[in-house]
Amino acid sequence: MKKKSSPVPVVIGLVVGVALAAAGVWAYTEYMPRGDKAAAPAPEAGTTVQEEAAPAAFAVVDGPTPGQETPYTGVLASFARWHDADGEHIAILSRLESPSAGIEARHYRHDDSGWILVTERADGSVPGVQGATAGFYKDGPWVDDLDGDGRGEAIFAYWIDDSQEPGPKRLELVAFVGDGAYSISGGTGFDPADAPRITPVTALDGGMEAAPEVIRAESLGIWADAQFDLAEPPAFPEFYGFRRLDGAEFRGENPLWTLTVLPQYMILAMSGVAKPAVIRYESLRAEGSDIVIDGKGEVEAWSHGFRVTIQEVSVTAPGGQAFPFSATVDWSDGTRLSGWGRLAD
Repeated sequence: MKKKSSPVPVVIGLVVGVALAAAGVWAYTEYMPRGDKAAAPAPEAGTTVQEEAAPAAFAVVDGPTPGQETPYTGVLASFARWHDADGEHIAILSRLESPSAGIEARHYRHDDSGWILVTERADGSVPGVQGATAGFYKDGPWVDDLDGDGRGEAIFAYWIDDSQEPGPKRLELVAFVGDGAYSISGGTGFDPADAPRITPVTALDGGMEAAPEVIRAESLGIWADAQFDLAEPPAFPEFYGFRRLDGAEFRGENPLWTLTVLPQYMILAMSGVAKPAVIRYESLRAEGSDIVIDGKGEVEAWSHGFRVTIQEVSVTAPGGQAFPFSATVDWSDGTRLSGWGRLAD
């Protein structure tokens, strides 16, 4: 007969197994690496969990005309309102008419205590100058969150002219960014046909130099447009798309001639002709890779039509110097001038 096994070893095995399992659980809980954040306990029944509010997104908003809570000086020119991560904002542009022509710009922000003045800019003409004028370029301001940081920027440009005579104007651009302001300063160009040219001037302050690239690029784009639109005499409208030609100079020989391209007109100087011809634009267009300009002007009291064709092809001048562009000037009387040149520096 087969002998029955004793129950004692089974019981001992069970006890040992339970003990080992308990020891394993204790070791896991004691020595297992923990994360940085402890798991949050489950909310008790009936408890409302408050979620953290997301920051307010940037948005341009409509609103009433500025009032007593956001005062300004002079005559209101324009304003813009926006919301962003810092709250509610308004930028106000106004014109000053006494005692001298000028402008004022203010940036207000609304906080727990109400509206506070964050930044302002005031500027004017030389005191006592008669006939001075000032104004904002395209009325501005331009408001956007260009760098995507949840906080808006307001950009505007203004000009001040101390003289009633034709000439360059003082030009400024300001960007209200955060609690400060970045600037570009300089002036517009002046291109008289019978006097030396005054070229536009551009200088960035330290804040604008260090500003995020997208803010600086937008500011420089507005600045370039303002310099083009406010130049005197007014530029030929179609020249805007060919601004890289501004100041380009071409020349040739047999006979010796020089053609200077300006936003308002071209100036053709020829050997043996006392007075340069001013060629006023009739059309300016691209034909494939060529630039074709049509205009009219007078040479020694004779009226002529002109067609100038500019090509970006390398040309070696008789002196051996290479130039990146060629130019052909065709007159309505059949004269053709061929030469070479480059864009302005």
